[in-house]
Amino acid sequence: MGTAAARNALSGSGANPRPVIEVGQDGTPVRRANTFKPFSVTVASLGIAPQTVWTPATGRRFRLLGYTLTSNKAASVQFRDGSVATILATGALVANTPAPQPVAFGDGYRSASANNLLQLDVDTAVPVIISGTVWGTEE
Repeated sequence: MGTAAARNALSGSGANPRPVIEVGQDGTPVRRANTFKPFSVTVASLGIAPQTVWTPATGRRFRLLGYTLTSNKAASVQFRDGSVATILATGALVANTPAPQPVAFGDGYRSASANNLLQLDVDTAVPVIISGTVWGTEE
């Protein structure tokens, strides 16, 4: 069997395509991000005015699968699901130093309800510029 024929047989492409579902080590399906949201926002200070970094389409929920962040000042960043209290908090970010690697987590965090915004807040009393990318899916 030639290489192309072998690929077609394994993937199901050709006359009878079959969907390929990737599974993790525990046998559960792996979610693939299809939405990437780069941002740069100025967050005033803790609890004053969290900044929106992801607005899902009307009637949809975001599922946060990962992020990468950098900050112009030392700060910890808090992710919020709409007006809900903090859903995820980072460790302290070093000023003007990109995180060493993106943070990704398995099945991710699914928004509590449709139309909620993903927002960022900080633990400082001074304005902080947070830049990065969040990624995931909209469901």
